[in-house]
Amino acid sequence: MKKAVLEIQTLYPRIYMACHVEHIKRRSSDEQISARDASILAHLTEDYFQSPKTLAAHMSIAASTLSEALHHLVSLGYVKFAADENDGRQTRFRITPKGRKAIAENSVLDGKKLESLLATMAESDQQKIVEGLRLLADAAIDQKD
Repeated sequence: MKKAVLEIQTLYPRIYMACHVEHIKRRSSDEQISARDASILAHLTEDYFQSPKTLAAHMSIAASTLSEALHHLVSLGYVKFAADENDGRQTRFRITPKGRKAIAENSVLDGKKLESLLATMAESDQQKIVEGLRLLADAAIDQKD
């Protein structure tokens, strides 16, 4: 096993435990989203539209379940959709700014705790942390199952 793998497996749980919040059990939050809805939002970006089929497979949920959740999120204004550029029969989704706010308010990581941790570090170190996480997250999106 590569050292980087073990480092990530060791470090991430420490961050998670220090900043974890209680899970949302159902659509009872002010934002009317469940933990599953928040997870779907976290998988979408503002930069490009996501294929529902790819997202359902990645999240190991039925396409019909994802479709229902996406339509709920669209009705709340957290997600928008457009026809696929290459195939007009297909729909792609992406998160809206309102959806980004909902992520912040429903994340498993407490924003105030994260702010407190980051405040102890130099701005340049904060940027390195974000860039490292972005690289890892982008690799996860680009990885083919």
